[in-house]
Amino acid sequence: MSLGSAASIFLDIGNCGTGMKIFMCFIILGMMGHAHGQANSTSADGAAWTEGATLTFYGDANGGGTLAGACGYGNLLATPYKLMIAAGNPPMFEEGLGCGRCWEIRCVGNPGCTATVTITMTDLCPCGSDGVHFDMSQPAFHALASGPAEAEQLVTAGKLQGQYRRVPCDLGLGKAFTAIVRAATNPSFLSILMRDIPGAGDIKTAECAPGGGSTFSPMTQDFGAMYNFNGKWTSPVSLRLTLGDGQILTGISCIPAAWKPTTTYTCK
Repeated sequence: MSLGSAASIFLDIGNCGTGMKIFMCFIILGMMGHAHGQANSTSADGAAWTEGATLTFYGDANGGGTLAGACGYGNLLATPYKLMIAAGNPPMFEEGLGCGRCWEIRCVGNPGCTATVTITMTDLCPCGSDGVHFDMSQPAFHALASGPAEAEQLVTAGKLQGQYRRVPCDLGLGKAFTAIVRAATNPSFLSILMRDIPGAGDIKTAECAPGGGSTFSPMTQDFGAMYNFNGKWTSPVSLRLTLGDGQILTGISCIPAAWKPTTTYTCK
């Protein structure tokens, strides 16, 4: 409620008794506070909207051109992201530390901006180091609108201004994450792609415990969401991830004794 609207109501109750005036004051202040809360809405975890994002799109309406990315996730059509993905400019990508983070986005300033979408960051966009830029898959860009006609308006515009906020990732896997043993792995070198990470979505540190043991050793980031262990190792292998918010996810012996390269394993 605006101050002008509140003032008009006060004028309307000017002839009421003192008790009624006090009662109405509480109602009006409550309505104003509720309206203010709507204008500055927050996500379930309390994150407020931030202004100033640039929104563009790449690929086609069926997801063509989005099958891989700098995070190394591989064929994104085979992931739980359902093409609700985006590439971030260098400040958002953070040399791969931004991989897996989830963001809720909405556009502003265009009649077609009628919905919000939650995306996962899967790639690096060479779109400048100033400000915040999300280069979205075209299906995700369409999801900023509530219907085909509105989506066409956004695609015609091509470049939009938007608001964004960090949100927890919920990929439908509970507390599990995915590990893929890379083809370069050998008895003296273990390389694993980590993806589909719940919660904060991003990896602060990765560790492995080879040979079915319980002693974890640090892994080094290769690029994107790929982590290596240099040294002799044996399977099975347990993995432990510390996420950006400090949460720890552990997969006990999730790389099995009979592992195979390029195979996807669920860690929980």
